[in-house]
Amino acid sequence: MSESVNTASGREADRGVGEADDGRVRAVVTHGRMISLEVEPRLLRSSPEKLADHLTEAVNAAFADLLAAGGAVPQVDPRALARQLRGLRDDLSAGMAESTASVQRSIEGLRGDAVVPSTVPTMDFAGMFDQLIDVLETIGGVPDEDTEELRGQGAVPGRISVTCAAGPRLVEMDLRERAMRSTPELAEAVTTAVNAALDDLADKLRRRREEAGADSERITGRIAELRELGVARLDAYVRQMTDFMAGIRPLD
Repeated sequence: MSESVNTASGREADRGVGEADDGRVRAVVTHGRMISLEVEPRLLRSSPEKLADHLTEAVNAAFADLLAAGGAVPQVDPRALARQLRGLRDDLSAGMAESTASVQRSIEGLRGDAVVPSTVPTMDFAGMFDQLIDVLETIGGVPDEDTEELRGQGAVPGRISVTCAAGPRLVEMDLRERAMRSTPELAEAVTTAVNAALDDLADKLRRRREEAGADSERITGRIAELRELGVARLDAYVRQMTDFMAGIRPLD
């Protein structure tokens, strides 16, 4: 199997280019799609197995190139983000408690000379962050090993069948001689089969997330609700502080 080559020069930011067999096979991909395939005509004289190896190398090199170039969607661990938010929540809660206690001590010194409210308003950061943390843990509730085992299948009957895994990457290609009659026919068959496999994988990943309660529509709606709730709580805190400050006045 020949060494794959990632071509970095002259590419668009949202495209990945991969080559195999010293550039005789060249694939171009974008987000979850294969765009084009170029194969030198003389490779059609190769065995289907050998050509399938070159094609697989080129396509996988293209997806790797896309990821390396930053064109792929970055992978974020929702559970790690949830842990970071817990730390931020605790720090903010501690800071709020310290500030509230400091203000409370200050107003106690005014009680002999002014009318002051009895309680300093405070902000419940735990209430704001905990629900968002729950959402992130739901998103991360699909174990990595569960998604890694999923496979997408695509085929052009009688010509080619393809299996892909998360990444994405091709893990198997069965190429038939019928698909090797001409390079345009081969490119069309490979592109069709690869994209069908990618679509099948994406559908399986979506269903797996839905089963875990982490489908994008539900998560998007929940985040929108939490954003509105957070704004409302901040507005309420500002109003409470404004009323608190207005309530401080000299003794008659």
